[in-house]
Amino acid sequence: TGLKSVKEQSKKQAKDDGSYQITLIFDDELSGIPGGTVTVDGKTTTFEWRLANFVTKSESFSVEVKDNYGNVLTQTINLSDLQW
Repeated sequence: TGLKSVKEQSKKQAKDDGSYQITLIFDDELSGIPGGTVTVDGKTTTFEWRLANFVTKSESFSVEVKDNYGNVLTQTINLSDLQW
């Protein structure tokens, strides 16, 4: 499967309250991405297409992304993995 997170395009931005605005980009060379989920501090939210955008104070979070062929990417991402 060509399903992957694109860390060089994914970003974090510090907010005044100590949280971070997170933008995650996913890509699949073989098919499209209809969406996935992000789990932060036990709370799961869904996103559509290849972009997840959310705010967190957590140092890490889990993502699950599916492509149109049913392949699944599950990974834990740390804030330190993301660029500013």
